[in-house]
Amino acid sequence: EALRQVRSCRLGLKWSYVYGYYIEEGKDSGSEKNLFEYLQRNLEEKNDLLHEMLEKELQIFLKREKDSGEESLPKEVVQKQFMEFRSKVTNFTNVTQKFLTQILQDLGSEEKLTQTRTTLSSGSHS
Repeated sequence: EALRQVRSCRLGLKWSYVYGYYIEEGKDSGSEKNLFEYLQRNLEEKNDLLHEMLEKELQIFLKREKDSGEESLPKEVVQKQFMEFRSKVTNFTNVTQKFLTQILQDLGSEEKLTQTRTTLSSGSHS
């Protein structure tokens, strides 16, 4: 599921660059473009972290299994560590999914990004 999320984010980011290119540079849209670029950068960072988690941290477990020799950790410890890793990846996948969904909804709405974010911010404090 996490790999699918990485792929979905990459696809969403690919199309967001097109959207960003066409945001007008007028004085009223400056804050919209800044917010859009901030959200886009934030999604890139979240996606890169998720991808790195899958690529590097998973390798630790795969290497351990391959190199299981006399010095290996007890099976229970390895299982516990893997379950913690799995939980972390699942949670981060869900966070990234929600962030991507929100950005795509904002981009697809008739309102400007700043108006959508203002509405969301004010609605969450009541």
